[in-house]
Amino acid sequence: MGCFSSRKSCVALAFAAAAFFITSCGDKSVSLETYSVNKVMHVVASDIPDTADTYFNIKLTLVYPEKAASDSVAKKISTNIVWEAFDDTTLLKLSPKEATDVFLASQMNAYKEEISFARQRRKDFLKNGEVPPAFLLHNAELELNTYPVYNSENILSLQMERSLYDGGAHPIPFVKLLSYDVKTGERILLEDVFGEGYEPKVRDEIVAAIMQEKGFEAEEQMLRAGYFGLGTLEPTQNFYLKEDSIVFLYNPYEIGTSSLGCVQVSVALNAVSNVLRADNKSVAALIKTQAKEKKEQNWK
Repeated sequence: MGCFSSRKSCVALAFAAAAFFITSCGDKSVSLETYSVNKVMHVVASDIPDTADTYFNIKLTLVYPEKAASDSVAKKISTNIVWEAFDDTTLLKLSPKEATDVFLASQMNAYKEEISFARQRRKDFLKNGEVPPAFLLHNAELELNTYPVYNSENILSLQMERSLYDGGAHPIPFVKLLSYDVKTGERILLEDVFGEGYEPKVRDEIVAAIMQEKGFEAEEQMLRAGYFGLGTLEPTQNFYLKEDSIVFLYNPYEIGTSSLGCVQVSVALNAVSNVLRADNKSVAALIKTQAKEKKEQNWK
């Protein structure tokens, strides 16, 4: 599932001017393009005695390949990024910019319909001498930020962060990690990285990494700190690869209380080398790069 669900009655987004620029991390890295939107849409309920001024604020940055090994690879990666961002199959045949604009338009129209309904409901309450519920007209904020965290001739890794406030007690954060094979355009999954039966080994390394980072000496300390389900913890598909490690991310409530926020865990590839797939060229390239860099460092 993608970051956003289609919501016909809850969210509004507005069109904005966009600026494009190219980002690159080296001669052999993927050439990236960025589409940015920053817009505030105000809705004034002037036809109601207790005038309400509500707004929807959106900040959105979508990063996708301009060039890769081929046009087809760039398109395949871009299509998946659109899916992960907007969770709408009707947008998959469009370019990232076009998909963003169509998504924005549909959500803006949905928000206008919601405000129209809310106005009428407020009128009904006031007509009957009742106080309208505050939630009928509320402010909303949405942020989506996508940025590269690793960009090489073999792998492109992205982090996609979303925060949604739609009238609740606090914003709802969500982070998604994505890695792509830049030779084929396919998203890299755990089954592409690890061989059969990898789960126990990787699980143990994830728990060990958390304990080391937080200074825990026993899993009981983790439980008291707000982590739960450690005995049934599974390596998550929410991960990305970089030159020497695999980084997992668990969103709030997945392995701990909301107070922990997003839990990001980095596991060194050499710590799980015995369960890595030997036939995965992308992972093999990372191991070779890591070994080469270590050798160069030893010579210095």
